[in-house]
Amino acid sequence: MITESNFFKYKGDRGVAISNSIPTGWNGKRYTALAPPWDLVKRFRDEKVTEAQFREEYAEKILSKLDRRKVKAELEGMTLLCWEGDGKFCHRHLALKWLNEKEEKEDV
Repeated sequence: MITESNFFKYKGDRGVAISNSIPTGWNGKRYTALAPPWDLVKRFRDEKVTEAQFREEYAEKILSKLDRRKVKAELEGMTLLCWEGDGKFCHRHLALKWLNEKEEKEDV
């Protein structure tokens, strides 16, 4: 099972950073293939794209280029980490949803 959390809250040893940047001193695993493009992050922060537009662009530019089964196998048992706090919109939620949704569709 793959789970998600953020750098501020997570205390385990199975965390994997899926962000472009990491906290000072981070020496855990990184999986930058799931990181959103910096320009998309900046446009979102500057309110130049909506959550819906972010979702669409992230899916198109990142998720559609990846092999879901390979990603899931590589991240099995890990916790996806990035910066956004609980309850805030974040690409890690999109990545986890993508991993789970695709599995359900492929297994049918």
